[in-house]
Amino acid sequence: MATKESNTSISKVWLVPLIALLIGGWMIYQHMSSQGPLITLEITDADGLAAGKTKVKALSVDVGLVESIELNDTYDKAILKVRINNSAAKMLVADSEFWVVKPRIGKDGVSGLGTLLSGAYLELKPGSSELSEDNYKVLDLPPLISSDTPGLRLKLSNRSTKAVSAGAPINFRGFEVGRIETVRYDIESRKTEYGIFIFAPYDALVTTNTRFWIKPGMSLDLTAKGLNFELDSLESLLNGGVTFGVPKGWKAGDAVAENDEFHLFSSHSAILNNSYQNFLEFVLLFDQSIAGLSAGAPVEFRGVQIGRVRQAPYLDPTINAEYNFSGLIPVLIRLEFDRWHSPEDKRPLAFWRKNLDKMLANGLKARLKSGNLLTGAKLVDLTVQPDSIPSPAQAEWAARYDVTIIPTIKGGFDELEQKVSMLLDKINALNIETTINNANQLLKTTESSMKSLDTIMSNDDLQGLPAELSQTLAQTNETLRSYSRDSQIHKDLTQTVRTLEQSLRELQPFLRKISAKPNAIIFDGKTQRDPRLESR
Repeated sequence: MATKESNTSISKVWLVPLIALLIGGWMIYQHMSSQGPLITLEITDADGLAAGKTKVKALSVDVGLVESIELNDTYDKAILKVRINNSAAKMLVADSEFWVVKPRIGKDGVSGLGTLLSGAYLELKPGSSELSEDNYKVLDLPPLISSDTPGLRLKLSNRSTKAVSAGAPINFRGFEVGRIETVRYDIESRKTEYGIFIFAPYDALVTTNTRFWIKPGMSLDLTAKGLNFELDSLESLLNGGVTFGVPKGWKAGDAVAENDEFHLFSSHSAILNNSYQNFLEFVLLFDQSIAGLSAGAPVEFRGVQIGRVRQAPYLDPTINAEYNFSGLIPVLIRLEFDRWHSPEDKRPLAFWRKNLDKMLANGLKARLKSGNLLTGAKLVDLTVQPDSIPSPAQAEWAARYDVTIIPTIKGGFDELEQKVSMLLDKINALNIETTINNANQLLKTTESSMKSLDTIMSNDDLQGLPAELSQTLAQTNETLRSYSRDSQIHKDLTQTVRTLEQSLRELQPFLRKISAKPNAIIFDGKTQRDPRLESR
């Protein structure tokens, strides 16, 4: 009996630690199952982060804690071991994002001031992927636009030397409708690639015919057309900007899809210049200076732009292999016929070629014209001058190199310079020296006469002459006043004249008689008979 009691007491003693072991295991299981997943974060700089203190937050709610911070095997990055709460485990998907929240000063202002007291923390932004992940790279900067923001993401690319920074606004007619999210340069393709986001509902404005171009905050353009100055918003002035739209006269086009790619033009004018498909190229040969004429300068016909200069001078290797700069200077121009009609006009290139050939036959000529006196920029002006004489040298040059040319003539300041030169030649042909000597002699004679006149005018007697002349005029006036109509002298003189007239009337018969018979004074008026006739 004693042996049985001893065995029973031993088994009861060992029951207590067994129960304690079970309870401990249960507590460990409960602790491990409530901790949530452990993930790994890779960051380039762990400034402001501390193991056991730095928290992980989502919308300002604690969802995890940084447990350890170590360097990687190459010692160029830090590895964070982060424990995420079990309640937030579903946020860990393939496209989730992490970034450090700390005080920052940027173009959008100051952010993260709340961390000055609490310290930096990691922000978790869940993604929309269905795949889970436990290794992430911490973003260097917070994302500009949240992944759940409604809108449209697109890609832009160009090879221009102009670049726009990330965060720059995308405007439409002055309204900000989007942002540039990412900017990278592809070394292989030598292109700058942009990731942009258009906010809803403005994403409906983007269609297949939409064109994007860079619009700097301030632009100063000196061209042949004049001075063009534009000033945009302060943000665009600091960071640049991008704008978009459908060119005037184009149809809107169809809707676009997510991540469609567009070309980013350097300016609005570049859109139009690269959209003209119907064109012909010609060579102009100038025997004058082309200073001020550059690529892109307008080609006009009676003030309307119909093309542009492609190269000035025209550097075609097949031509310049034998070319010397002592003769004609070639310039390549492009006549863009799409500028001449609306986009709905579908006439073929052959139609425009035929019309141009007719204009050439009628005397189409090209000349340089000053486009801007301030900058000295020049343009090409086309005009019809059927009376102008074609240049044999230009025709010979075109035949030698097998190119199509538009004959050139002098114009603008060059024509004025030629006329001035001809005038100077005529002036040089004149006997200027003899004319100048005669003029000098005339000046000397005039000077001597003026001195003599000055001597006469300085004479005292001559200076008193005006007073004497004035006195004489006064006496003459008094004398004339005595002969007025009411004076006695005037009445006596009138009576005398009347008496004289009466006497003359009375003498008129006598005078007529004397005039008819001069001897009437000696003989009377009777007829005397001749005695000799009576004796017979």
